Amino acid sequence: MENVWDIRENRGLYYILPEQVIGTESIDYSDVAIIAYIYYEDTVGRYLEYIKDIPSEIAVFLISSNENTLKILNQFKQKKQNIQVIKKRNRGRDVSALLISAKEIFQNYTYVCFVHDKKAKAKEDQRRVDFWIENLWNNTLKSRGYIENVLQVFGNNPNIGLLVPPELYYYMQDSTFWYTEFERTKELAKELGLTHTIIEENCPPITIGTVFWCKADAMKKLFSRQWKFEDFVDEPMPGGETISHAVERILAYVAQDAGYDTGTVMVVEYAKKLLMALQNEKRNFCNMFTNGMNISSLSLWEFYIRKEQIKKYVSDHSEIYLFGAGKRGRFYLTAFREIIGCNPQAFLVTDSTLNEKNINGVPVISFKTLNIETATGIVISVGKLFEDEIKTYLKLKNYNGYLCINDLATDDDLKNHCIDDRQTYTEESI
Repeated sequence: MENVWDIRENRGLYYILPEQVIGTESIDYSDVAIIAYIYYEDTVGRYLEYIKDIPSEIAVFLISSNENTLKILNQFKQKKQNIQVIKKRNRGRDVSALLISAKEIFQNYTYVCFVHDKKAKAKEDQRRVDFWIENLWNNTLKSRGYIENVLQVFGNNPNIGLLVPPELYYYMQDSTFWYTEFERTKELAKELGLTHTIIEENCPPITIGTVFWCKADAMKKLFSRQWKFEDFVDEPMPGGETISHAVERILAYVAQDAGYDTGTVMVVEYAKKLLMALQNEKRNFCNMFTNGMNISSLSLWEFYIRKEQIKKYVSDHSEIYLFGAGKRGRFYLTAFREIIGCNPQAFLVTDSTLNEKNINGVPVISFKTLNIETATGIVISVGKLFEDEIKTYLKLKNYNGYLCINDLATDDDLKNHCIDDRQTYTEESI
């Protein structure tokens, strides 16, 4: 069984849709419901701009626990016949609105959208939160045409049960957003009886923010638990490690258990902004990498596109050593740990008296002290000017099974970064 992350990647379940209608099939809006939890009275107008453009044939449910916001919503309701306003207890925020206040709605409609408002906690967070809000709302309710296009995705892809906005790029920089919630999410999966899904720590979730479009039956098990307001922490809610954060992350796993795939959906306008943001982040990362380690960012890319070949070499050897303890060796140590998932045994040098005894927890030893066996893997980790010198030295010591990463084929030479299982890593074959 594949993880939901891998399924999305392998099947390319990304849908970039325009604001204008692109489908030709008619949509039965009477089977569609849109639910919005709106709390903050000072920003309610921002979200009502989205609500007013929802087709009048679609049922809209506005939920709030703020009395002042409820007044504004009830006034707005007078102008639209398809809107119902629901008051809820002020506990659990959007997640209790979804699981308690909206439970019956999921039982009465085939397609459901759930969204909620957000607010920056500090002034310096405003720009990032605005981008988050745009992500959540534009990629679910951008326009009447966009809503119809999303519904067409469901109609044209029976295997899709959940469509979510993309994960924010700055979340992907911080692995703690998953590691701190992983165990709690696994516990919740057990409580919900999810047996046909796989939740792995090394594959982050693809649902963050409790905003989505779905086929209602894909979320059936989410409502199988008898949720109570007391299940949720009281205000002020912590920034993580609560049942609410686990619910955010479990949505795709619930859909998988129900036999559905999860896809990412976004409007063209947002996709452009996201691409620009990612390009800028990549440039910033490369600059930090270059300045911090004095290694060209091109080196990281060259290493990355050869990673499948490197992994094959690692799997063929029980021990991996890095020959060279300079800047290149330190870079390789980080790359092997973070990209390959391998912790080298030691750094090898020709004269250990001229080097540190330990680098980032890895000992530095003389090659002469190493008992070379067929299971010993040696990766040349010096700059290109010295690679031939190390190759010659190893050959004189009757060791030809080394790996020189710069000699490996690049992506242009390989299909899918794969390597022929028959290839051996000798001087002649590299």
